[in-house]
Amino acid sequence: MYETDKVESIGVVGLSHLGVTASIGLASLGFSVMGFDPDEAVVRRLQGGDSIFPEPGLPELFSAHRKNTQFTSDFSEISKYDIVIFGQDTDISEEHEMKLDHIDSLIEKMDSNLKSLENLKANLADEGISIDKIPVVFQYNKRDLPQIANLDALRKLINPQKAPDFETVATKGEGVFESFKELAKIVMRDQAPKAS
Repeated sequence: MYETDKVESIGVVGLSHLGVTASIGLASLGFSVMGFDPDEAVVRRLQGGDSIFPEPGLPELFSAHRKNTQFTSDFSEISKYDIVIFGQDTDISEEHEMKLDHIDSLIEKMDSNLKSLENLKANLADEGISIDKIPVVFQYNKRDLPQIANLDALRKLINPQKAPDFETVATKGEGVFESFKELAKIVMRDQAPKAS
C-alpha cells in the first residue's frame, strides 16, 4: 500500500451542499478540516457558524465540532493538508428536485467529474502513485431524486476497480457518514504498523 504519515488534516474544495456536509461529517470523525471555496460570502457564513444547508441534524453536528473546522477562500493553504477532497454537486431546487432544465450542462458536469478523476490519476502517476494503492471511497449522491443515473452504469464508468462505494441521501442521513467512516477505517488500517 502507499505509505503516508498518519492522516490528521483534510482539505475540502468546493463548499456546495456536498462540500459542506462532507466538511462537517469529517470534522465529526475527529479530522481537522479546512473548507476551500472562491465564494467569500459562503466562507463568511460558514466561519460565522451557519451550516447553510437545511439537513436534519447538520446544524447541531456543526456546532458540536466547530473546533475541527475552518473555511477560507485562500487556496494557497491547500498544500498543508494530508488529503484533499474535491466535490461537485448537481443543482437542486428548494423543493429538493433535480434541475433538469439544461441536460447538456448535466452531461458537461459528468464529463467534468470524469476528467477530474482522470486528472487525479495522472497527477498521482506523476508522483509514482497508483490510485489503486491509496484509500478511495465513492459516493453516489442524491439517490432519492427522480431520473438518477443507473448504479451499475456509474460503477462501470467510474469505479471499475470496485472500491467501496455508497448510495447516499443526505437529507435523510442515509449513507453519508457510513462512507466517511469506511474511508477513515481504510486510512487507519493502512496506517497501522505492519508486522515484520
